[in-house]
This record gives sequence, C-alpha cells and structure tokens, in this order.
Amino acid sequence: MRVGHLPGRRKVAPSVISEFLDPSPAALAAQWKSVLAREEVPKGSRQVPFAPSEVVLSLCASLLVDHRRFGSSSAHRAGMPVQHFASLFKRRPTSFIAKMANLDGTRSHGGRHEVEVASLMLSDSVLMQDVYLRILRSARSHGIDEHALPDFLELENGETLWLAGQEELVQSEIERSLEQSLEKWSSERNDIPIATTQRLLTSRVRIGQHRFAAGVLSNHEHRCVF
Repeated sequence: MRVGHLPGRRKVAPSVISEFLDPSPAALAAQWKSVLAREEVPKGSRQVPFAPSEVVLSLCASLLVDHRRFGSSSAHRAGMPVQHFASLFKRRPTSFIAKMANLDGTRSHGGRHEVEVASLMLSDSVLMQDVYLRILRSARSHGIDEHALPDFLELENGETLWLAGQEELVQSEIERSLEQSLEKWSSERNDIPIATTQRLLTSRVRIGQHRFAAGVLSNHEHRCVF
C-alpha cells in the first residue's frame, strides 16, 4: 500500500503516549518476548492487556479493515491482518475488532490515551509509517516472519504510506461531515478534547474514502476499468 496526503511529522508527544509514538528498541523487544511467551486464553477468561505495539498495529490495520462491518459473531470473517493478529497474539478476532472501535472513539472502553494516540497517528502518515516499521523490524529480529505477521501496509520494501482516493474528496464535504459528527460527539463523547476529536473525525472521513478506493482498485486488479 502506498499512502500520502497527510501532514508532515509532528513533535512526538511526551510521557505515556511516547510508548506508542516513539517506542525504544528495548521496549519493543520486551513486548515481543512477552507476546511469544503467551499461551491461549480459555474462552471467558480475562485476557492480558494490549501491549502498545498491538494497539498501534490494530490502528494500522484499520486502514484496511472497517470494524463496523463485523460483530462478535462475524469477526472471524474480518480480512487480513485480523486473523494473523489473532493467531500471533493469542487473542480472539473480536478483540481486535473491539480495539479498532476503541481507537476511533466509537466505544468508550479503550485504554487511557488510546484515542489521543489514534488521532495523532492517523493525521500524520510519516509518524505512522515510522512506528509501523519499527514494530515490524523488531518482530523480524525475534523470528516473526511474514507468514506470522505480514507486511500488510506493504512498506518494508521502501514504499511510502499514502491514502488512496484522497483527490476525490472535496474539502467542503469533509467540513460538512466534520460539523455533523462534532455535534453528535459533543453530547456523547465530551471526555475527548475538541482538537483530538477534530483530528480523529477528519481522519475517519479520509480513511473511509481510502478503503473504498482501495477496494475498487483491488476488484479491478489495479487496472483501468475502461
């Protein structure tokens, strides 16, 4: 996948969210060692908390997978990389669908700072690409190959992240959608700062367009329909 059309890199946020936005090699190594030592959790038992790298990968996967299309009974049909995540991280597919909902603010049960992390990364393609590649490089150094964790954004060979179909979006349409969504969120999610909400909702419109455009390209094997 190529992507682009998003602002340049922001200053990495300090404190807790730096675990997500600026992970150190040591932190990533510790997370992968913990993941590789996991065992299957019996159904109904409490799962271990998501590691920061799992949260970021779930966010990156939202560029491909629309969590709103899947529920608890259909999560097993969610496309790549959800099923790979479930196998690697020893979680049920529903866990990743729920995490995507937490990250885009649809659900209010996400981990602390996750919505802020999502709003920053989704509005900064350079930052998202950098963290994604750090996570994958660390995974490869721990023996996790493409079969277990595919390069689902197709960036390991030097490609650049960009969102398809952005040239078809009209700014007035984005602003209209943002205005309508902000009014709804102001009554439902007043726990989220307005700047974070604006970034998140704008990214939601752009990602929705990207998924649509990417789907059209895939259906026609990336060739002109005519």
